[in-house]
Amino acid sequence: MCELYISILFYHRMQILVLVPS
Repeated sequence: MCELYISILFYHRMQILVLVPS
């Protein structure tokens, strides 16, 4: 369960980076 939570957080961060590539 913890792994899934971390995976979701990582994926969310990736999306933000892709959406806003500074």
